[in-house]
Amino acid sequence: MAVNEHTPLIKNQPDLLSLPLLCKAFGWRRITLISAHFHALQGFGLDSFKAAALLLYTSYGVHAADMQMFIAIGLIPWSLKPMLGLGSDVLPICGY
Repeated sequence: MAVNEHTPLIKNQPDLLSLPLLCKAFGWRRITLISAHFHALQGFGLDSFKAAALLLYTSYGVHAADMQMFIAIGLIPWSLKPMLGLGSDVLPICGY
């Protein structure tokens, strides 16, 4: 079979089969470290942001309702991230 621009270089693999392939290629320790690092940053980063924001707003004497509004505004980019990602996949800008 000849390879041309329409031939995929890698066949689509189900997600369950890609983990053993990654572990074989890079080692299970590296894959575990990368996964743990990614998930830790996601969880701890958001919790740290909320805790720091509450302490900062309390030290400035901001009322609780205003604190919640400011924190909600600060979290808007994370809330829109899935929609923006889907939109950029469906309607690429300048081919990207």
